[in-house]
Amino acid sequence: MQWFMAHSANTVSRERDLGIHFQGLVPCRLIPGTALGHQAAAAYAAIEGVSVDELVVQRYVNGVAYGFRNDSDILPLDV
Repeated sequence: MQWFMAHSANTVSRERDLGIHFQGLVPCRLIPGTALGHQAAAAYAAIEGVSVDELVVQRYVNGVAYGFRNDSDILPLDV
C-alpha cells in the first residue's frame, strides 16, 4: 500500500509542481504476486483506468519503493 501511495503522492506533486518526491520502505513479502498485493494493484489500476499488468509495469519504470527483509540489506523494488 505504501508503494502505491508514494506513487499517487508523486503524481500529485508533479501535477502541482511541488518539487516533493515521496518514497516508501516496504516489506518484501507484500508484492503484486500476493493476494493482498493483487487486491491493492487491482484497486489502483481501476482508478487509473489501466490493467493490473500495465499498472505494475508503470510502477517498476518510475521507481519509488525499497524493500527489506530481516536477513538482507534494503533493496530497490522498482528496478
